[in-house]
This record gives sequence, C-alpha cells and structure tokens, in this order.
Amino acid sequence: APTPLSETAFLKKQKPIIDKGDNMANSEFGKIDVEITYCVSWGYFPVATWMAAEFLSSHNPGDIAITITPADKGRLEVYIQKEKVYDCKDEKAMPDYNKIKELQMLVIEKLFEV
Repeated sequence: APTPLSETAFLKKQKPIIDKGDNMANSEFGKIDVEITYCVSWGYFPVATWMAAEFLSSHNPGDIAITITPADKGRLEVYIQKEKVYDCKDEKAMPDYNKIKELQMLVIEKLFEV
C-alpha cells in the first residue's frame, strides 16, 4: 500500500492548476491575472474554486486568467495583478458571499483599468 505523504512533501509535488509561468500582466491567457492561494490541509480548495467560479462569472471569462495554487499554514489569499487583495488571516474569517462579491467587483474594476 502507498505511504501517505507529509503535507510538505505533498505541496512540493503540486503545481498550480493553470501554470502560466511568469507572464502575469496581460498574459496570453487574459487581460488580468488573479491568483487564489489555498491551504490544502485545512480543506480550503472548495472555497478557492467557488471564488474562481464567481470571478469568472462576472465578465467575459477570456478576460481573466485564474491560477489556483496549493499552499499550507492556513492560507487563503487572493491576488489581482500580483497585489494581495484578500487574506483570511487578516480578516480573521473565511469569506462569505458578500465578501466574494466585493472581491468580484475588484476584479471587474481591474478589467476596466487595463
């Protein structure tokens, strides 16, 4: 039977779901880049994918490149164009529907800036 991996070993094997390399700003994948970093061991993946789905439903999906990146240490962070716009540790709470809609509006605002 396979031996379970430690969290650190697991994370080292993970790659972002969409790996664009270093082409962040105005990449070939979209006009703006959004990265959602989530903690694997705390089970934040469903929240990260919910956020991604909401961001993509806000505008033409081709305008937004989303990277969902596994992490550790209870991280759940959102970056737009490499600028951190949300950190659950700073907020001391998981994002609710209203917070995700607020972040969605930030994504839309950034689209109109490029």
